Amino acid sequence: MSEHHTGPDQAAPSELAARIARLEAENASLRARMVSSAAHRPTGGRLRSAGVAILLIIGALLVPLGVVAAWARPLLTDTDTFVATLGPLADDPQIQAYVTDLTTDAIVRQLDVDGVVDEAVNGLADLVPGRPGVAAALRALRLPAVEGFRSLVRGATAQVVSADSFSQVWGQSLRLSHRTLVAALRGDPQAMVAITRDGVGIRLAPLGVAAKDALVQRGFPLASSIPTPDTTIVIAPGADLRTLQVVYRGLVLAGGWLPAASVVLLLGGVALARRRARALLAAGVCGAAGGLLVLVALPIGRLLLLARAPAGAVPPEVVRILYATATTGLAGVATATAVLGATVAVAAWLAEPSRMSARLVRGVGRTAGVLRGWAEGHGLSTGRYGVWLARRLAVLRWLVVIAAIAVVLLVPGPLTAATVLWAAGIALLVIGVLTLLARPEDQVGLSGGRPGGGS
Repeated sequence: MSEHHTGPDQAAPSELAARIARLEAENASLRARMVSSAAHRPTGGRLRSAGVAILLIIGALLVPLGVVAAWARPLLTDTDTFVATLGPLADDPQIQAYVTDLTTDAIVRQLDVDGVVDEAVNGLADLVPGRPGVAAALRALRLPAVEGFRSLVRGATAQVVSADSFSQVWGQSLRLSHRTLVAALRGDPQAMVAITRDGVGIRLAPLGVAAKDALVQRGFPLASSIPTPDTTIVIAPGADLRTLQVVYRGLVLAGGWLPAASVVLLLGGVALARRRARALLAAGVCGAAGGLLVLVALPIGRLLLLARAPAGAVPPEVVRILYATATTGLAGVATATAVLGATVAVAAWLAEPSRMSARLVRGVGRTAGVLRGWAEGHGLSTGRYGVWLARRLAVLRWLVVIAAIAVVLLVPGPLTAATVLWAAGIALLVIGVLTLLARPEDQVGLSGGRPGGGS
């Protein structure tokens, strides 16, 4: 009996010792691998994290510059865009009154009304020598005569400006101004620059021609013989040609690639990151912040423009109207960029595991499950195709989001908030339909169907 009990008692410690030895060997091997990986992974991980941070930071810095470039480049290089942007000014009453004053002053200067009236008064006075009272009376009529002629010119000009055809005359002025300005910015020495000592502006030569014709029709044939008045309505007070040439060349060179570069850098940071959902959230926040920064800078730019405007050159209310009209497109692109960034950030937040986002996703899943169960209870089921969708639902959702972003960025024309919202709405609708059609395998048995069933 003693030998029967001794064998197992002696074998048990031996087996236990062997197991302990194997466990110690496995632990030693694991420790060696952990030490080896610890010697390599931190450096690679740090470099990867640094690369992600650098790409996202540079991309974020380029977002506001890309927004400005996307707005300014077509405005400076395309005449039709320039005319479409500033064309609405023709309907503004304050701009109409200011243009009328400028054109009236130009015609009066060209005709030298003061000199003509003085010559006529002196000639009439010479016809009645020795009659100082008559000469004094004639000279007293000089100011009313000058003001009467100015009123005549202003009335004819106001008739042109208030007419329905003024938009055509204004469009001709814009086209002339844009062509001459672009030629000057490109360094053409023959260009008739639309830049005065007060700044860059819109040449009003077509309006001067129309005003002359109106004067002739009003019974003043002398107007046809005066040179064409070519005054300028200043839209950028204080600007000089050299500065504008530098800005123009920079925008033309960088405007084509800056918006794309900011997008590529942000997406590159997302692709390089280990936690792509979190990196995409950061990229979306960067895009939204860049658009908001431009929107905040717009009123600051208006204040700086007003501060730089030479005293008495352009009325402040006219400067405000011109600035608001010219930057309407910029505000639209900035708003669209902010909306796009916010939309991407929300999509990434929903994909990033967090308590609130997980609760929301589970709520959507439960709602879809209820609807799916109701449909299958009435004989409507996606069968094995639904199971296939369920297995790939996460990937399909990301593909829909990427496709929506690509459509927004590649759609022709300027980026608008409406485009972003439409794309986001359609993407949400597609994702909702996919979620509803998917049949999770753990719910197939509950609904009474089979994975391979067709309905």
